[in-house]
Amino acid sequence: PSARQQAPQHYMADAKAATKLQAAHRGKSTRKGKAAADWQDTNMALFGSDIEKKIKAAAADGEPQWNDAGLKPGLQIWRIESFKVKPWPESKYGQFHTGDSYIVLHTYIKDPKVNPDKLAWNIHFWIGAESTQDEYGTAAYKTVELDDKLGGAAIQHREVESSESDLFCGHFRRGVRYLQGGIATGFKQVEDPATRDPVLLRIKGKADNLQLRQVRLKRTYMNHG
Repeated sequence: PSARQQAPQHYMADAKAATKLQAAHRGKSTRKGKAAADWQDTNMALFGSDIEKKIKAAAADGEPQWNDAGLKPGLQIWRIESFKVKPWPESKYGQFHTGDSYIVLHTYIKDPKVNPDKLAWNIHFWIGAESTQDEYGTAAYKTVELDDKLGGAAIQHREVESSESDLFCGHFRRGVRYLQGGIATGFKQVEDPATRDPVLLRIKGKADNLQLRQVRLKRTYMNHG
């Protein structure tokens, strides 16, 4: 079975519970992209949990990453690292490690002709199949926090690896690329092309919705998947 199939189903419920943690007080629902499981029946909650305490401790002084978030049209991406939100380099936009969770903010002008100065937002929290409970819980929690920063006007979307919405994939003209590893594994990608090890990528999808997945560098993977 694939890594996607092996991923524990409870990670979806935990992330949903984290979203409810802040969303419940204003009765705002979260829009869903495609997903392999339904979160609506979960009775899980993070109130008073270790995850909630760690998230709050990490954000005790406020979240500085939100200071410049959503101020102008464009795309902004952050990765969750040890309960904190860290900016993802623009050079890596569209690349996601399967062991991590991310927050993607799309800022746009909803109706340029009627109101060219009015901004609108889509917030996606992306969950890698091998992301830890702490990471995806924090991503969901921080997504609602960012929405609060934007006055509760954003539309929230959860995105699960390999089941992303068309809206999410449309943000990346060169497609979505899945990379192995993640921050929890200490994975570091070498930036110097001259010293970078070769990798094998599997490409699937159409021109407007490509998915690139890093697979093991073996001949048997040439026709895998």
